[in-house]
Formats: sequence, C-alpha cells, structure tokens
Amino acid sequence: SKLQNDKQNFMFTLRQYVRIAMFVCTPIMIGMALVAEPLVLFLLTERWSGCVPYLQIICLSQLFIPLNLKTTAFEALGKSDLSMRLNLTGIFISIILLLGSIPFSPLVMTFSGVISNILLQIFITMSTMKHLEYSFEDQMRDALCGLLPTLTMIMAVVMLGLVDFQCHYLFELCVKIICGIISFFLASIVTKNKVFYYAVDIVKTKLRRAKKE
Repeated sequence: SKLQNDKQNFMFTLRQYVRIAMFVCTPIMIGMALVAEPLVLFLLTERWSGCVPYLQIICLSQLFIPLNLKTTAFEALGKSDLSMRLNLTGIFISIILLLGSIPFSPLVMTFSGVISNILLQIFITMSTMKHLEYSFEDQMRDALCGLLPTLTMIMAVVMLGLVDFQCHYLFELCVKIICGIISFFLASIVTKNKVFYYAVDIVKTKLRRAKKE
C-alpha cells in the first residue's frame, strides 16, 4: 500500500512476491503429491492407503493458492470491492462444482477443488490484466518461474519410484525428499534461476540481521 502511488515499484514488488511464492510453493505441493504414498503408509499405516489419491489431488488444488496474492494488490490500491468480488466468485464456483460432483464419487468431489481453483485463477488473471496492466504473458512467466527445477525434481523422484524399498516407508520417504530437494537446488543453480538467487539473498540478509540482533 505504501507503493500505490509508484506504479513501477508497485508492479516490481508484486511480481517478486508472486515469483517467490510460486517458486517455493510449487515444488513443495508437487513434492508432497509425489511422496504421498510412503508418507501416508508410514504415518497412518496401509489401512489408510485409500486416502493417497485424495492427498495428491488436494496438493494439486493448492498449487494455485500463491497466485491469490494478486487480489491483495487490489486491496493495496484501494480496490477492496474487486478483491471481495473475486473471493466471492471463488466461493460460488467451489460450491456449485462441489454440489454438482456429489452424485459421482468422493474422489470427483475432491477433484472439483482443482477445477474451481483453475477457474478462479482465470478470473483473477483477467482482472489483473485489466486493472493492473499485468499482461498474460508476464503472469504466466512469473507463475512458471520454477518450472525447470520442478520438472527436474519430478523426474528424479519418479525414477526413485522404480526402486523397491521393500515396505521401508520412512527410508523411502527420506530418500525421495532429500533427492527431490537436491535435484531442485542443483537445477536452479545450473539454469541460473534468478528467483532462486533472489530468494537466497533474502535468506542471507535475514540471517545477517538476526546475528546482529
């Protein structure tokens, strides 16, 4: 809100927030979906194995949540009515899709959350293009800033899925998480991902301030 009269810095700050949020949250949500099976089997035992696809779908539905930061920008500009309309639209879509999916199955009902979030993001994207002059290309570029490192992480974890861990679920979980993190960081470094280095600088600055205090 302090930058509402400085359009250039306002958009720069907003885009940095979106990039960092997506860069951090995307691998976490996809990573959790990838390790959902050993996670559930270790924490809840095999009797709960049926909830694995539900957890994976929920993780996918949460992929788009960081993009809701753009509605906060409307509030910072004094357009809280627009932000409220978008939020109400999201609730309305979620309810309609949830009610419409009841005749099918609980799995379809869960997946309706993914569809409702995608539809909400379409409305948010269109509103952002109109009111913030934040082009569709820039929004997609910012949302997918961590695409290559995430794809590398996915390939690494999927390849580990070919290994037979013989019901050692904790060991499988630890190996996949560590391998996923390492592959993500290495891919970020190799591709010289600007958002990665920006996030690292933020962490370093926070640590320096903590030491001084």
